[in-house]
Amino acid sequence: MAEDAAREAELEAEVEAADAIGSSAGALGLGDQPRPGPPSAALPRMFTRRSRAQIEIRGRRRNPLDVYHWLLTTSWLVFAAVGLASYLGLNTLFAGLYLLDPHGIEHARVGSFADAFFFSVETIGTIGYGAMAPGDTYANLVMTAENFLGLTFVAVSTGVIFARVSRPTAR
Repeated sequence: MAEDAAREAELEAEVEAADAIGSSAGALGLGDQPRPGPPSAALPRMFTRRSRAQIEIRGRRRNPLDVYHWLLTTSWLVFAAVGLASYLGLNTLFAGLYLLDPHGIEHARVGSFADAFFFSVETIGTIGYGAMAPGDTYANLVMTAENFLGLTFVAVSTGVIFARVSRPTAR
């Protein structure tokens, strides 16, 4: 708290100094050259390093929101495990949404997680339905959202895999 207040006071003083230099430049004569202003580092910053989210992993500070870079630089085994976990997690989430409507999937056993899960797999993979199909408006809405997210998941996964394969390495 005291550190933040001291930094605020320091920034205000720098702004006032910059303003004073700017206003005195207009009072100079025609032949006078204005003094150079303060270095850019002395001007207040809109964003500071403290505002960035960072975590420490293995002694190095990293931005936890930089998932793309992490996916590009991690090992293939970890990348495959994350991809599989994401795929299973997405299907499990949508299976749970299908289970909220007991009669939402035609020809599925009522309350069967396995039927809902495999219906989700068929939807996300755009495989096509055998006997099971969405039975009402709720199931059709969930299926539409899942289809969109599934296609997006496949597109992003394909892009990241292509980026990993085409990334140059020193040899």
